[in-house]
Amino acid sequence: MRSFAFSASVIALVFLLSSAPRAQAVHVVDAAGGPGSNFRTIGAAVTAASDGDLVLVRRGIYAETVTLDGKGLNVQADAGGRVGVLGITVRNLAANQHAALRGIGARSSDLIVTLEHDRGPVWIEDLNEPIALFFNVTATVTDCDTVVLRNCNFKPINPSAAVFLANSTAALYECRIEGHDAGSAPFEIDGGIGLSLLTSTATLYSSSVVGGHGSQPAFGGQPGQGGPGCALDDGAILDVLGSSVQGGAGGSGGSSGAAFVTFNGSVVHPLPNLAHLLTTPSPVREGTTTSLTFSGHPGDRVLVIVGLKPGLYLTAPTRVGPLVIGAQRFNLSLGVLPASGTKTVNFNMPLIAGATSSFYLQGLFQSAGEIALGTATQVHVLDSSY
Repeated sequence: MRSFAFSASVIALVFLLSSAPRAQAVHVVDAAGGPGSNFRTIGAAVTAASDGDLVLVRRGIYAETVTLDGKGLNVQADAGGRVGVLGITVRNLAANQHAALRGIGARSSDLIVTLEHDRGPVWIEDLNEPIALFFNVTATVTDCDTVVLRNCNFKPINPSAAVFLANSTAALYECRIEGHDAGSAPFEIDGGIGLSLLTSTATLYSSSVVGGHGSQPAFGGQPGQGGPGCALDDGAILDVLGSSVQGGAGGSGGSSGAAFVTFNGSVVHPLPNLAHLLTTPSPVREGTTTSLTFSGHPGDRVLVIVGLKPGLYLTAPTRVGPLVIGAQRFNLSLGVLPASGTKTVNFNMPLIAGATSSFYLQGLFQSAGEIALGTATQVHVLDSSY
């Protein structure tokens, strides 16, 4: 009976994914102008695209900033390709729009993410270039109602915070955030802030944050102090679940930074719970095999929430973790986690009638007396012709 129920759930999941509404068009970008491509630059594809379209970017280095100004588009790196850009800017989304970018990385050493004045949701996933010396990867989020960052690396090469949120609401999943490491005194002394919140509400989920290192003493001067991991001001609220937060190390003889510093009514809420994870690749072509992998407590009952757009509903008394799937969502049961705490569900993607289907998935884990929401991901199912 259990095997039958599990098979029925997989069939239902495949049906939902294959019948999701199609994007209006797919615009293929290839810096080399290869067969089947429509554009050589991402900017040209964005200009030609309409709300709901998918911009599919093949591997390459693009010396441009991806700018979505009042456009609700999906920008996706094609499977197996490294896509590098100079920056990402999403601004002025209306409440009925949403934008999502997955698999975009740094062109060389700089990638500046700027999100501002967005009423509709913004989703950025797999911004995961390795943090290296002289990398400058930062995010500034200002006046945004709903932001999801998943599997992103941030580290600045200047004293600004690695991630700064002002008047915004955000969920950060599996992100690695490092504050600026101070250089030689007397030019730089103290380490920088990892995550800074001003009049904002955020959830830090299965992530790591560390403040920057303080400088070493020079010419008889004082050593620098380590920077704080997280700094909150003006009523900011931060929920922390399954995450590591620590201050940066001080220079020789200097003090380490605090994990958290709070000002003016700001609060940090530690949530004592294991982070629950869901991972799946994107994009996926029709007719191929794909998988969902769930990680949590052994014995957890696993469900997947399937939705057509992102949203953000923060932790409630009846559950642990934020819900980031918007309206028009469905829950499907996929069995129980084994003793290892990890379960992978494989299924064949059927043929789809149209160019692409786009949807969002989030894991839901049930155990005795508790409902935990796990990480979420965006997936595009493509016609095999792309």
